[in-house]
Amino acid sequence: ARRARLTALSDHRRPAMQPSSPSLAGLLSPQQRAHHAASPTKRGAGTPHGAAAHATTPHAHVATPSRSVAAAAAAGAATPQGHAAATYTPIHGPRHHLNFLAVPPDGGGAAAPPHTSQAAAVSVVAPGAGTGINGAVYTELGRDPRFVVDIVGRSRAPYDCYPEWWQGGKTEPNLASFAEEVLQQGWVDKSHCLIFGSRGGQVILPYCWERKRESMPPVVCINGGCAMSLPRPVNWPASAVSFLLIGGQDNFRGAASVERYIAETQGRVPPCNGTTAILYVQEMQHMPQAPLLRAVLPLMLQAVLSWKAIGVPPREELRLILAAVSKDGWSGRLLY
Repeated sequence: ARRARLTALSDHRRPAMQPSSPSLAGLLSPQQRAHHAASPTKRGAGTPHGAAAHATTPHAHVATPSRSVAAAAAAGAATPQGHAAATYTPIHGPRHHLNFLAVPPDGGGAAAPPHTSQAAAVSVVAPGAGTGINGAVYTELGRDPRFVVDIVGRSRAPYDCYPEWWQGGKTEPNLASFAEEVLQQGWVDKSHCLIFGSRGGQVILPYCWERKRESMPPVVCINGGCAMSLPRPVNWPASAVSFLLIGGQDNFRGAASVERYIAETQGRVPPCNGTTAILYVQEMQHMPQAPLLRAVLPLMLQAVLSWKAIGVPPREELRLILAAVSKDGWSGRLLY
């Protein structure tokens, strides 16, 4: 059995990884279940698509939703108060706008996002996040009373392509111009947490970090794209609260050994940052299997929200993640 080691990322002795707390160390079972061997995604499945979309402007799917709340209501969908499935809503739509009350800045710093004791505003940035293949998981997340979930943008839209500074990239519209539109529309300011995946973690998240700095909400980054060797340096904020989910069967790993892949991912987190966690799952493909994502995503959100709120590692949430991963038969490591 592989031993899960929780390691402080702020340790300057990288890439060596030492257990930071015996009470948090746990075993992740190497047992593999049949449902873990779901149909593998094709190599490159996480790459952008430039297919035409029904849009009047390049970024129409940011401000003009693919499925509005009104359309959902007309179809008999649950009301926002009932925490219906994740929907494509405008930034001033009823989910993020009416369900949250503004609070004054905390301690004179950046203005805090709207807050309610009932649920946290979670924005899923669609390009690369698997909102199609794992749509059912995000739908379930949207029905969780702890969260209010919105999908930002759409995969395979005209802007869903790498920018020109990438090899084979394109001029606007691209993921960088889409990231600017996301900021302009206020999604970051009105969210308590954001979810990125694949190319979204490579392009959109670093762009938002660069612009928002300390006012950036916590993030969950599927595939750990922000911690890769990228064409441009990532200006990773020292105060950023992040949870990276990476996989042993992900094409982002390349030919690196497990040890090297984990060490390189860990090594790209700035030494001054002590609020990042990494979950490596040996069996995870580029598009996380639905049972895995269903088990860990809500707990990851709880973890980063708690970390941001109290400023100390969310040990209880990390224990729950270990328990969920081990219970379902996955294997890997959890580090922070």
